[in-house]
Amino acid sequence: MRNEPVKRISDSDAAKKVDRVPLQTAQQIKARLDQLEKAERYEVVQSAMCYDVAMPPDRVDYLCPKCGARTVFTDFHKDYILELSAARREVKPLNARLAAVRAQIRISLDETTLCSRCSKGKTGYYAVLVTTDRKGNAHRADLEQPEAIYQLLCLFQGKRYAGLTPLSEVAPKLRQLLGMDHEPKK
Repeated sequence: MRNEPVKRISDSDAAKKVDRVPLQTAQQIKARLDQLEKAERYEVVQSAMCYDVAMPPDRVDYLCPKCGARTVFTDFHKDYILELSAARREVKPLNARLAAVRAQIRISLDETTLCSRCSKGKTGYYAVLVTTDRKGNAHRADLEQPEAIYQLLCLFQGKRYAGLTPLSEVAPKLRQLLGMDHEPKK
């Protein structure tokens, strides 16, 4: 047996040299081991990994649910848009819960301020939470935190917490979103 490597190859070249035949029987395994003993020896050279992996661009593509137009957001809007897509899924269960408790309001999201086409190039910072009462009066409030939709759902389910957040801490914000901030507190 030779102890010195005959030539150098890279990791990818070494991978190409591996016999890909499945080893199922004892004869096949013995033949493969014999083949390896007689094979030319290689020293596998690994390249250095002394660089940082580039971060993905800090951006997200927003698709308008109304018109289907694509708007690219960057910076802090990236996280907001990602959270908004999760909040959008909470609107239907929230309205179902409102109907179950016979509440006189319905909730919807108006995202036209985020769409470059619907807002005619003047995109806003936030989607708008629209609370409509039984008479058709609508209250509009900027949805600064998309998790407020989940907090409203928890409120109408009779819970005291939304995840780890006590609803008592966010009650003033929920009151403002529902258009009840003008009513006197009890």
